[in-house]
Amino acid sequence: MLKDNSASVHQRLLNKARSNGRPFDELFQYFVIERFLYRLSTSKHRDQFVLKGALLFRVWTAEDSRATRDIDFLAYGDNSIDSIIEIVKEIIAVNGDDGIVFDLDSIDAQQITEGADYEGKRVVFRAYLGKAVSRMQLDIAFGDVVNPLPETGMYPTVLDHAAPELWLYPPESVFAEKLEAMIDLGSLNSRMKDFFDLWRMAQQFEFDGAELLNAVSNTLSNRKTEALPYAVLKSELTGSSDKQKQWAGFLEKSQLSAPHSFADLLEQLEQIISPILDSVLTGGDLVERWKPGGPWIKK
Repeated sequence: MLKDNSASVHQRLLNKARSNGRPFDELFQYFVIERFLYRLSTSKHRDQFVLKGALLFRVWTAEDSRATRDIDFLAYGDNSIDSIIEIVKEIIAVNGDDGIVFDLDSIDAQQITEGADYEGKRVVFRAYLGKAVSRMQLDIAFGDVVNPLPETGMYPTVLDHAAPELWLYPPESVFAEKLEAMIDLGSLNSRMKDFFDLWRMAQQFEFDGAELLNAVSNTLSNRKTEALPYAVLKSELTGSSDKQKQWAGFLEKSQLSAPHSFADLLEQLEQIISPILDSVLTGGDLVERWKPGGPWIKK
């Protein structure tokens, strides 16, 4: 039987939180997420799940990522509630020798319905480190296309435990899905995190035009969303009186660095997005390469 090392792990997390000037609860949450991902990575179900969402930025960049308490996946296989619960139980039943105990009896799952743009399930359960408790949430999508294909990568660790090696969504597909949501929801879109992630990716990532165009085209087609000129989309969003207020609230709560004006944000996004949508609408090619921060340049 493995010894209970929860007290020593708790103290190490507390020491690191103090030295980094970060809240313990935030570091604890990321540690619990990491240890769930490690259990997944060592299970027989590893190849059924592709990590997506905000946690990918912890893999892609050394900077602090946008805070999240959820784990987003694309999954393959049986999408019934019973099957998903059984899989999650098998994953969290593993003892990772990291002080974390996942509560099998706390698992609950349901259909994702609010604002859903895909077939998905939500699984919630609790995790314990001694007396410290964290609420876990998995949002699991089914049926999306991923282009380019997912690749494996190492998820960063908070302390010095074994790192999870997982299947990861490529940046092109992340960008494509957030752009599709931006088009599909239009002025009804209150998901300011998606606008921020699109802007951040445009600032930090290099993209091959053909690959990004292919990802956007496939995502729009798979989700049956019609492309439209960026000028039309921008006009709809800037004409919405509550968008600046929502954006300001998001920046204040998240303490992230980004353009303070929502209109300025849309202007900056136009540089990368407009040529993509033009190519989708005309069936043309996008042979340029996007440099971090822009612009599109010839290869």
